[in-house]
Amino acid sequence: LEMYQRALVVEKKVYGDQHPITATSLINIGGVRFSQGDYDGALKKYERALIIYKKTLGDEHTTTATIYNNLGLVRKAKGDYKGALEMHQQALSIR
Repeated sequence: LEMYQRALVVEKKVYGDQHPITATSLINIGGVRFSQGDYDGALKKYERALIIYKKTLGDEHTTTATIYNNLGLVRKAKGDYKGALEMHQQALSIR
């Protein structure tokens, strides 16, 4: 986690807050948080990454779909099955 957080700091300095490379670090941090059971922390990182990807890659990009899928997994883990289904359906509509 610490290394991903360091990478995020560097990437923000080099690429800025709204670059896909920066979003990738957010996804990595979100994945670690998810694995640790910190679902709220994972959700925040994935949501920030989604905003960046939608702005930079568009609503129909496969990477955007992957983030929707990740958001669905987190919501499922939190017991929000309706929200999880919505996220997974959004991901499937892109692919």
